[in-house]
Amino acid sequence: MSKVNVACTHKKTDTPIGIPVKEKLSIHLCTPITSEGRKAGTKDLMGITHKPPIVIDPGNYMFFFPTTSSSRRQCAWISHAHILQYAAADFDNTEIFFTNGSSETISVSSTSFENQLYRTAQLRTIITARIEEEHRKMNLLLFPKEKQTNLIYEQIIRELNKH
Repeated sequence: MSKVNVACTHKKTDTPIGIPVKEKLSIHLCTPITSEGRKAGTKDLMGITHKPPIVIDPGNYMFFFPTTSSSRRQCAWISHAHILQYAAADFDNTEIFFTNGSSETISVSSTSFENQLYRTAQLRTIITARIEEEHRKMNLLLFPKEKQTNLIYEQIIRELNKH
């Protein structure tokens, strides 16, 4: 398994983390999961097949995107939540400024970087909306209002009368 660069730092030591994506996914989810499975999920949701962003942990805002094809050695996976801003740099590069005050220049045009950033934002929006809808449904079931309670009881009685 080859190492990939991950633009993320350890919370206590503030040192860059560079571990294999498959290993990182296993650590965070405590299950053997592959980045291929995450890419397939993005494809199903958004139809993106080339350089797709992936969700690692939506509850902790862990959405990452690759700077180049993930099969290339120089691919870096960047955390969407840790980007403060970015700017075009010399020689068609992009300088990224992170929320921890550090910066990094990568060999990707600012246009390509921006496209990846926006794709990841769209994925984040889709996933967040799904989670919020599930929370709304659960709240209706667990904490129904009086009117809703009566509707639920009526539905239960209708269902019982069918049998």
